[in-house]
Amino acid sequence: MKAERMVRVVARFARALFWLAVVGAVVLIGAMVVMVVAPSDVAATGVEWRSHGLAVRFDNLQAGPGRLDVVGFLGAGLVLVGFGTYVLHQLSALLGGFERREFFTDATTSRMHRIGVATIAAGVVSGVVRTIVAWHIASTVDVVGVSLTVVPGLDWGVVAVGVIVTVLGAAFRHGAELQRDHDLTV
Repeated sequence: MKAERMVRVVARFARALFWLAVVGAVVLIGAMVVMVVAPSDVAATGVEWRSHGLAVRFDNLQAGPGRLDVVGFLGAGLVLVGFGTYVLHQLSALLGGFERREFFTDATTSRMHRIGVATIAAGVVSGVVRTIVAWHIASTVDVVGVSLTVVPGLDWGVVAVGVIVTVLGAAFRHGAELQRDHDLTV
C-alpha cells in the first residue's frame, strides 16, 4: 500500500515537473522572439555562464538582427529543456502505467528505452553545447595574462544514468516476455 502511494505521489510530481518544463520552454521561446524582433537597445541583456567554480558574465549582449549571441544561448537552453520535457513526459506515462499495475508490458519497456536513449542524447548534446559556449567565451573574452582553452567533454553522469535506464528497460523487456509466457501457460 505504501509503495502504491509513493508511486502515485512521484507520478504526480513528474506530471507537475513536465508542465513546468513546458511553461519554461514557452518562456524561452518568447524571450528568443522578443530579442530577435525588439530594437537592439531593448534586447540588451546579460548572460552568466558557470562551470567548475568559474563564472563568466557577458553584460550588455545585443540581440536583434545583427547579434544573435543571446538567442544562441537561449536556443541551446531550449534544446536541453526539450530533452527534459520529453523525459518527464515519458516518465509520467511510465509511472502512470505503474499506478495501473502494468509493470512488465511492451509499453513499459518501450518507455524505459525511450527515457534511456533521450537521457544519453541529452548528456551528449549538453557536452556539445557546453563546448560551443566555452569556445564562444574563449574567443570573446580577452584577459591580459590569462589563456583560455576549450576542453571538450560529455556529461558522463547523465550518459551513465541513460545507460542504466536503457539496461533496466532491457531487463523489463525480458520480464515482459516471461510475463507473456506465464499468461499463456496459466
